Amino acid sequence: MIQRITFEDRGQDFLWWEIDMETGRVVGCGPFQAGIWAAGNVSVDPASISVGGRLRYFAPPLPKTGGVLRYAVTAIDEAESGGGVSLPDPVTLQALCDEFNLRFPAGTRILIRTVAGQPETVVRTVSSYGASILGGHSPVVYVVGAGGCWHLDHVIGRAA
Repeated sequence: MIQRITFEDRGQDFLWWEIDMETGRVVGCGPFQAGIWAAGNVSVDPASISVGGRLRYFAPPLPKTGGVLRYAVTAIDEAESGGGVSLPDPVTLQALCDEFNLRFPAGTRILIRTVAGQPETVVRTVSSYGASILGGHSPVVYVVGAGGCWHLDHVIGRAA
């Protein structure tokens, strides 16, 4: 049986996992990061699955590699899809990027929260390019000095 585990929303890229309860393997994840969590090599401790609890997960190659998710479980339901990857609609992603680019054109000073839900991790930077879709599934913005990009959910506003 496949169960959908829904997590509290603290700005992370995934809000749910689908878990094969017979094997403990994560077989679905969404709306983002399915390629990381649901690729077939992450499993959970079934005893740690409870509403209000935090999942213990294991990720090979070492049997003890893993940890405890920072996000509390808010719901446990039977998965409608029977497990699988949820990819966002490309039209919706492009609309998110277009809206972002109107509000924050390239060269705009912006604030980014590097760790969701933690106000002390806000950095000031400048968008170096407009928002775009990374890997066909993640709306991101490249910024000066970061050597990479940030998911649009991490942008919290204009910097002074």
